[in-house]
Amino acid sequence: MGTLLFVLARHPLPIPSTYCTHSLDSQMKIIDKINKALDDDRCFWSFEYFPPKTQQGVMNLYDRIERMCNLGPLFIDVTWRWGGKSSDLTLELCSNSQTVYGVEANMHMTCTNTSFGLIKEALAKAKDQGVQNILALRGDLPDGTV
Repeated sequence: MGTLLFVLARHPLPIPSTYCTHSLDSQMKIIDKINKALDDDRCFWSFEYFPPKTQQGVMNLYDRIERMCNLGPLFIDVTWRWGGKSSDLTLELCSNSQTVYGVEANMHMTCTNTSFGLIKEALAKAKDQGVQNILALRGDLPDGTV
């Protein structure tokens, strides 16, 4: 399975020494996971990641996701830079986190200065790759804009 993951990933992935101890629960929506945790009176947490700007940063982030995944987060959140500057990498990180590391991912879309076409394309790609948890918001305006 590890070899297949290398082929599918745009960035080479480190082969996880151990997969997360929890499963994707058939890719539950995050709100359902939160409600279940609340019903079970369970404490829960998530981690938020920002897409790195370099290839080495991407490799370091995958290593970090693997290690932090073993802490049992309910989900992870991966942002993208305003203007959609990291949209492909954000989607890749979300998709690989789910398929490789077994942790539900939320794609955190900042739509400021992002074309409608790019947003529509990103949503279609997310659907195709099984990323169903998406937070889309305006986001902060670039410095100096009103």
